Amino acid sequence: MTLQLRSVCLFYLAITIALSSCALGGKIRDGQMAYDRKQYAVATEMLAEEYNDTRSKQEQAHKAYLLGKSYGYMGETAEAVRWLQTSFDKGYGPEVTKALAISLKKSGNYAASIKKYEQLKTQVAGRDQEINREIAVLKTVAAWEEDQRYDYETKVLRSSSPDMDYSAVLFEDDFLVFTSDRAGATGGDIYKWTGADHSDLYIVPKTANKPRKFDAILNSDDNDGAACFSQDYNEIFFTRCFSEDDNKDAFCNIMYSERYTGVWTKPTVIGFTQEGYNYGQPALIEGDSVLVFSADLPASIGGHDLYYSERQVSEEGFLFWTEPAPMPRSINTQGDEMFPVGDGDTLYFSSDYLPGYGGLDIFKTYLKSNGQWSSPQNMRSPINSPEDDYSFVVDRTADLRGSSVEKGFFTSSRKGYGYDDIYSYEKYRRELPPDTLVEDAPNAKQYLITLAVKSRTPEFENANDPNSGRIGYQPLAKVRLVIDDGYGQQETITDDNGILLLEVKQGRDYQIKGSKQGYLNDVAFVTTKNLTFENGELSKTINVSLALPKIYYDQEIVLEKIYYDFNKSNIREDAKVVLDTLAILLRQNPQIQIELSSHTDCRGDDEYNMILSQKRAQSAVDYIVSRGVDSQAVTAKGYGKTVPFSTCECEMCTEEEHQKNRRTSFKILR
Repeated sequence: MTLQLRSVCLFYLAITIALSSCALGGKIRDGQMAYDRKQYAVATEMLAEEYNDTRSKQEQAHKAYLLGKSYGYMGETAEAVRWLQTSFDKGYGPEVTKALAISLKKSGNYAASIKKYEQLKTQVAGRDQEINREIAVLKTVAAWEEDQRYDYETKVLRSSSPDMDYSAVLFEDDFLVFTSDRAGATGGDIYKWTGADHSDLYIVPKTANKPRKFDAILNSDDNDGAACFSQDYNEIFFTRCFSEDDNKDAFCNIMYSERYTGVWTKPTVIGFTQEGYNYGQPALIEGDSVLVFSADLPASIGGHDLYYSERQVSEEGFLFWTEPAPMPRSINTQGDEMFPVGDGDTLYFSSDYLPGYGGLDIFKTYLKSNGQWSSPQNMRSPINSPEDDYSFVVDRTADLRGSSVEKGFFTSSRKGYGYDDIYSYEKYRRELPPDTLVEDAPNAKQYLITLAVKSRTPEFENANDPNSGRIGYQPLAKVRLVIDDGYGQQETITDDNGILLLEVKQGRDYQIKGSKQGYLNDVAFVTTKNLTFENGELSKTINVSLALPKIYYDQEIVLEKIYYDFNKSNIREDAKVVLDTLAILLRQNPQIQIELSSHTDCRGDDEYNMILSQKRAQSAVDYIVSRGVDSQAVTAKGYGKTVPFSTCECEMCTEEEHQKNRRTSFKILR
């Protein structure tokens, strides 16, 4: 559990680098304009202020809807759900019901998503077939969740960063080339879709953790990324989003470069592109003779479809690429199809419309002997998740030992080191544990169920300041675990890598509590009831992650997203989410006491501000106590404007500085 609730996922930077345009010209006047220009990081800041400034319920509903959509485009699913729910509660209309159903699916809350789709049927007419399809998909995925396969092991690459790292491809067998917007990108501008740096291509040995920029002639001041190489690694195709005119929209194109005697040529735009459309995420198949990519051309069924172009030789002996043709309807859908990757006669790609867990899921199809593509198959969990999963690469050069049958890489926006991360995977041949065979009871089956606990601690940008922003997690060794299955307790500790493997019994509910001196406790709950096993499968592993934050005594920790209506002290619905999280933390840590404080900005009468801040702090404390927290564990303290966060001269403070001073925070007392 984190002490500071900050959004982390910026997946749609990858989408933009590969496919989407961004309007550049004109000054942004309000949140609606920023949203329309796809400057979502800017839009969220402006819309939040506009939401707080308006008293119109209808206008608040509209602002909340735009906020939810903006956070969704930035990949911040939890924030998207929160704002869309606010808009829904204010009666915005069927468009928010649909958006909320989609976001709930992406968050993994399939039951709630089904409920919203059922409500949507009562709000719109003539769309039952479309909505019933979505409900059927959700029920299918929910069944998959009850029947997860664990013949894959996945882990985040050590070379990952707190920023966006994605779309890795193999280079010269021993290296990975990937896209990242980590600090130090070639272009100095900030990308207003996400508020992050522009992206570059990076290279890293498969077994190392220190990437460096790829060739300087390939990286530019614009967004560069999503590359593929020819089989001899002497040709590269990659995506670049740019505009020749600063007053016109930027569009994405596929760039091409060749390598002669170790030197890459200056990249050029591939010949078949048309102005005003987006092309990206190239992949070579059929012995480098066919280029598959994603684009938003007029022939697209949905927003972005997969297309292919063939490499041919003209009568004059020149190589050229044919006009793009769409992939078949079995692959392209009403949604988005993206990130194709070739592996022999198999094509991997991602779709947000084919039956999946939520967001983009990875699918595979293969070219049959009759020249037709097979029906796409979902790669299932743990390759896919409720978040966005894409860029699946099989490493045919990998060293395979024991029961390992395949290794490779993929990208996911599930929680890792940073926003989007590159994961490695290893697929194992399923083998029956010999101690599970029972010869004298042929009709009986014994199952080996293993609990895999990982203990971690949040890592902050400034190690001594929990307000500086979480940049990831690091293993926390020797965490004491108390495991309770309702029949008794077992105490043990995690190892030097923060790992514990423990065999558990079927048909029980488990509570796992982790504790360590100097850290806050964390608790997880798992069940081994209603587990299903595939034919021949006699073992399962249940993965549990515990996050124990370091205790910072007598240090203010700001609670974000705590807002009050003007001149009022009652707890708003949007603040309850944050306070509920704090209440859980206090219930899990009865050994600590906190002071919960409220602060105002420098404007207004001293006495009035002091009284108002005390009322607000007390309201927050009363709400936390109502959530089952011991009243002796938390005290309220209003500071008025006496302890500013930003120490600017009052009449010179910006509105942003005033907002930082209008805060609710807490500190753990000694």
